[in-house]
Amino acid sequence: MTTTGIVNNGKISVTKTAPTAEEKRELAKKLEKMRMDDREPVRGIFTYHEVPNGVLEFSYKKYSKDPNETYQLFDKQIYTLPKGVAKHLNTLGYPEYEYIVGEEGKIISGFNNMANQGMRITKKTRRCSFQSLELLDMDFENAHKRVVEVEQVLTNG
Repeated sequence: MTTTGIVNNGKISVTKTAPTAEEKRELAKKLEKMRMDDREPVRGIFTYHEVPNGVLEFSYKKYSKDPNETYQLFDKQIYTLPKGVAKHLNTLGYPEYEYIVGEEGKIISGFNNMANQGMRITKKTRRCSFQSLELLDMDFENAHKRVVEVEQVLTNG
């Protein structure tokens, strides 16, 4: 797939050509590998932070080849779920906002995405979480690729 950019009057116009058959095959292989990785079972504890002792019921389908599955999870129970569902549960949450107080304790009025924002996100509240009980954490499998050895010799000088 090739990408070209043309600058016209300060605007950038980007055009992409259709992917070749080889690129389509490579993308399909990567997608299938991701799909199979997300289907691997992981055992862990479900915690419903938003409604303690409650029940979360939801449907989940990430890939077109997967069936639409409905889950009913009870707070503080142990489940074996596909890794993709476990990752999804750990992303559920909502932002909490607060007004920005300007000079002299006055709230800045108006809302502008670029500057002078009237509100800002203060924290993200988790609705629920899924903690793996397996020896390896879900993202630990590739951690050895991110490990960097650092050695520093300190001298008194």
